[in-house]
Amino acid sequence: MAERQFGPYRLIRQIAVGGMAEIHLAKTAGIAGFEKYVALKMIHPNFAEDDQFIQMLVDEAKIAVQLTHGNIAQTFDLGRVGETYYITMEYVDGADLYKILRRASEQDIEMPLDVCAFIGKEVASALDHAHRKRDHTGRSLGIVHRDVSPQNVLVSYSGEVKLVDFGIAKATMKVRQTAVGVIKGKYYYMSPEQAWGDPIDHRSDIFSAGIVLYEMTPRRSARRACCAAACRPSSSAS
Repeated sequence: MAERQFGPYRLIRQIAVGGMAEIHLAKTAGIAGFEKYVALKMIHPNFAEDDQFIQMLVDEAKIAVQLTHGNIAQTFDLGRVGETYYITMEYVDGADLYKILRRASEQDIEMPLDVCAFIGKEVASALDHAHRKRDHTGRSLGIVHRDVSPQNVLVSYSGEVKLVDFGIAKATMKVRQTAVGVIKGKYYYMSPEQAWGDPIDHRSDIFSAGIVLYEMTPRRSARRACCAAACRPSSSAS
């Protein structure tokens, strides 16, 4: 895709695309040759006028902008160009943990345990900050990420670890709350309560982070065990 102007930002290249949104490497320019690179997330054109998707993006921005921590990708801006809503975030020059683990598996390389422990510690630090966050009145924001998974853990080429994507996060400030019984997130990394559609709190994120840490360790895959644990026993079982 050729570079193009998008409001005050210059879109350089597409980084990722999903069912709801697409993410671009973008830059903004200032005086005297000043430039800043950011990750720009915009609603997919197919959903640009869908109120539900717009509100999800707005909620994500409002939650993420509250969080200032070295292990959480910072959110800078929420805006709209024409009918397209977008948010800009810190650009992390690296790869997500899913791609790292997949490449290691393809090359039959085991991730060293000290590296696994370091990444796990950094993710835990990010979650601890989010879970403890309070508003200006001292009230807990009740943030639960709900999608802690390798795809949402970025590792920069300089060794930084960043938790990203609060797009389906639960928080008291959200305009639209997810109804009980509605399941959001990746099944492989959900706590049993989340997979059942039951009410959850910060402990669900801790469970998911544990699954991620377990999968990083050599020759491990928690997916089969996780799926089995998420199956509610039949009421007719003895």
